[in-house]
Amino acid sequence: MTRPVTLACLLALSACGAGAEPPPVPPASPPPPPAPAPLSSVAAGAPSATPAAPAEAEPAAPPPLEIAYLFTGIATIPDDCAEPSVTLTTAPKKMGWGYDWTWTRQALLANPQFRILDWPGKPGKPMEIRLDMYEIPEGFALVAVCHDGATCNKLAAMYRSTVQTCNPQLHCGALPITSKPGRSAIIPVDGQWLPLDDGNVVGRCARIGVCLRVEHEHFRGNPGVACQSSPAQFKVDCARKPTCGEVVQCLR
Repeated sequence: MTRPVTLACLLALSACGAGAEPPPVPPASPPPPPAPAPLSSVAAGAPSATPAAPAEAEPAAPPPLEIAYLFTGIATIPDDCAEPSVTLTTAPKKMGWGYDWTWTRQALLANPQFRILDWPGKPGKPMEIRLDMYEIPEGFALVAVCHDGATCNKLAAMYRSTVQTCNPQLHCGALPITSKPGRSAIIPVDGQWLPLDDGNVVGRCARIGVCLRVEHEHFRGNPGVACQSSPAQFKVDCARKPTCGEVVQCLR
């Protein structure tokens, strides 16, 4: 089933793009050494102490726990949709193809149940997504391609909850965009998803805002936007913590 969505609907998201994806602050110092990406991997086991016994690999780490998000206000698509996608947000043209989609990056870091494939990989199982970037008349659109409709529905619910200024748009079938997709810069080249640079106030506030939402901490208004407006009132260094639980504990 194809859900009719006009290009005007996508451009209506530009307010989301302006509010939720502000321009990043240039780093004040060179980036830190690379750290592992937040996706789980299989650790190789040590060889057996008995020469006759074959070496065995340790069992794969269990998948990240899935955080349940409400579908309130989400126009979902069929779970078994064969061509599912979701337009997450937009950004103004001045951001360029190298924009790192700061808020979206932090939302996905805080929700590792979604496995992000590097471009142009094709999602082959549930919870796998690929992030495409499209040029549109007023700027750029960030579109997630999913393995199935259920994954895209969950992604849209997560995104709407954690990036409060956005209204993700789900699609089943062809996108209402005529341009060709390209690679987005959302996956860090050095593998470091955390906003470690002291000068990256936008990234740190985005992580704080996302983590407060993920941990269900009460905050009147949008904490990420409030942090950007007045970072001195927040312990922005807490954004360096590796988990949202530790970020929130640090903020208390």
